[in-house]
Amino acid sequence: MGLVEQIDKDLTAAMKEQRPLKLSVLRMMKSALKLKQVELGKPVTDAEALAVLRTLVKQRHESAELFRKGGRDELADKEVAEIKIVESYMPAAAGNADIDKAVAAAIAETGATGEKDVGKVMKATMAKLAGKNVDGKHVNERVRARLRSYMTDALIMLLSTDWFLPYWTEIGINIAEDKRIRIQQGCREIIEEILGGSDNYYLAEFSEERKQETESRFIALLRRCEAEREVSATLKEWRNLSHRELTAMWECANLNRQIPSADGSGSAPYLELPIRAEVVKTWEAHDLDAAVFEDICLSSKTEWDIRTQKMLNSPKTLKNELWRVLLDHRLRAFWADLRERLAPQQLQQLTSWYRAMIKITTKDDRPVLPSYME
Repeated sequence: MGLVEQIDKDLTAAMKEQRPLKLSVLRMMKSALKLKQVELGKPVTDAEALAVLRTLVKQRHESAELFRKGGRDELADKEVAEIKIVESYMPAAAGNADIDKAVAAAIAETGATGEKDVGKVMKATMAKLAGKNVDGKHVNERVRARLRSYMTDALIMLLSTDWFLPYWTEIGINIAEDKRIRIQQGCREIIEEILGGSDNYYLAEFSEERKQETESRFIALLRRCEAEREVSATLKEWRNLSHRELTAMWECANLNRQIPSADGSGSAPYLELPIRAEVVKTWEAHDLDAAVFEDICLSSKTEWDIRTQKMLNSPKTLKNELWRVLLDHRLRAFWADLRERLAPQQLQQLTSWYRAMIKITTKDDRPVLPSYME
């Protein structure tokens, strides 16, 4: 018997048994399902009915919370009682283990390499969880947790590679070669522990406990190699670079290349000529080629470097993370120079222009800038 038919049957029974609360909830459920049927122009499937019930549960959770805040506990309790009845028609909620298994399979299937791939991973994950009771928002959070760049992990992976071994000074690490090699080998051991026997980084454990344990192991490695002082500033920098901060940085750097068109003739908001001229001149001195380190990274054929490329689903993932960090260095220096060259009012006009452009290009009603530009 389908879900809609079961609700109809139980509605009739509730009427005979004179169970007012259940009768009220079943009528509400039937009404919502009827509206969905009219909307779709066809009978509602079990999967579609389940989605309707999830919405009803969500609405009642929100109402209960508002009633609690308003001191109306009796109404909140009624909402909770209704939730229990609706949920009795839903399958047991999928646990995190089931969700993580589906997410991991979806990542492997789609070849996802970062948060830009959230959409396609969500689609594949939800297909694998079809028929199960899952909260899409919760699934999205777990997908993002898997795909989000954990910069401490990225630093450890970068320091483990052969191709980057001669270039540690580019990220502020200036130590002797013998120490670099010892740290490199230790980083490889840490990565093996992160992977836990897997060949794909995105299938690893992403709990806060695991991340803290990884950082502790890395710090212990630096102490054994007597290099904690030389690497601590770089570790702190990478640890504190959030996805939000790096995304805002990239958007502003990209917009710097569009400054010349902010003369009012195109779609970009107008920016005064003296500000445009100063930004163009200053950014030319700080801009960074997106292909930096690309040839060095992609040309490496050592066994370990090939393995890191495969475990990250792309040969360019580490190079791209490095580029974002180096570009952040350039944008910080660029902004420091502009503070010396532009008046406070001009800087305020420029930050307003960045926000307006980010809002246009990303459709984000709450555009953010890197913290050092706020």
